[in-house]
Amino acid sequence: MLGALVALGGCAGGGAADGEPEGAAAAEEPTGEATRGASGRGEGSDAEGSDAEGSDAEHSDAEGSDTEGSDTEGSDAEDDGERGGEMGRRERGGEPGDQGGGEPGDDEVGDGADDGEDRGDERPELGAALRWEIEERRLERPSHPGTPAGAPHAIVARPDAPPVGAVVFLHGWSGCARVLALPGRVACVPGGPPRDGWGLVEAHEAAGVAAVFVLPQLAWRARDGRAGRYVREGFAAETLASLAIPARLPLTLVAHSAGFETALAWLRRGGLGDRVRHVVLMDALYAGTETFLAWVEAAPERRLVSFYTGRGSTARQNARLERLASRRGVRVSGSLDEDAPVRVLRSRVAHGDVPAEHLAETLLRLHDQSAGAAESVAP
Repeated sequence: MLGALVALGGCAGGGAADGEPEGAAAAEEPTGEATRGASGRGEGSDAEGSDAEGSDAEHSDAEGSDTEGSDTEGSDAEDDGERGGEMGRRERGGEPGDQGGGEPGDDEVGDGADDGEDRGDERPELGAALRWEIEERRLERPSHPGTPAGAPHAIVARPDAPPVGAVVFLHGWSGCARVLALPGRVACVPGGPPRDGWGLVEAHEAAGVAAVFVLPQLAWRARDGRAGRYVREGFAAETLASLAIPARLPLTLVAHSAGFETALAWLRRGGLGDRVRHVVLMDALYAGTETFLAWVEAAPERRLVSFYTGRGSTARQNARLERLASRRGVRVSGSLDEDAPVRVLRSRVAHGDVPAEHLAETLLRLHDQSAGAAESVAP
């Protein structure tokens, strides 16, 4: 069960980051947290601040497009041009904050439970009951500028048992940490208009895994997927240390949508060594396919799980991931139950609902499989 909510705390002087350059162009982000497709839950612009809209054509991999010319069906760089147009179709399905979300267009945000399945009956019984204490933290050195006073730079949920790891959730466009983390009607800042919370702390809690949950605030409610200060060598490790996340804990990175850009920065320049054991992409593989595959190939205990929806860019990049992995002899599975280095799974829910739908089971399966592998090699 959820524990007490700790008031805004952390380091003093929690001002926004300076306005320095934060990497290359912003990522293509289809719907992000601006609208949640069929669910109607959204985080669109209002009196708290409007989205910083940019040209769709600007959106590309912030870390640089992969130069994987060997795949004759196209490279990440070739997808960048079409991704902007797809983002436009999906993002502009309705005005930000609309309860219905409008028509997303082109079946690009997923199909919903469109095969007549009663999917609720298929969900497994998840983990044991733990209690969690939720902290809202302000930081002296946040990763992104613009987070207003009264809003946290990070939300951290700690279990009442010795932690076995840490899960870091990297959000997409237009996100505010409080709405993403908490259930019910939630305001991004005190006195602001409430929105439908995504309840990601509860989704994490449902796995019953004694891992710390960390949800950093990235770009504040803007259509911007850039990694901010995380492009600096070691800044990710510095952030975790400032949040009192023990350096001994293995990490699971969960990226939703444009959060893939920050995930790439954490893998490339995070200063995390071999701490990252799992990467979970929640309809987030828009680019960086070669980098994610190279990361999982580099150590036998690493695991990459990638969900996709619909038939758009993430579906194409996941198909490409499977082809590249097959050519390199990396085993790929379509099931969470099989402990393969790479798992590619189609989600039947809308783009914005993928994290809450799949987070708990994914974390539980990865934890159980990691524990089982450790037991099998123990002397």
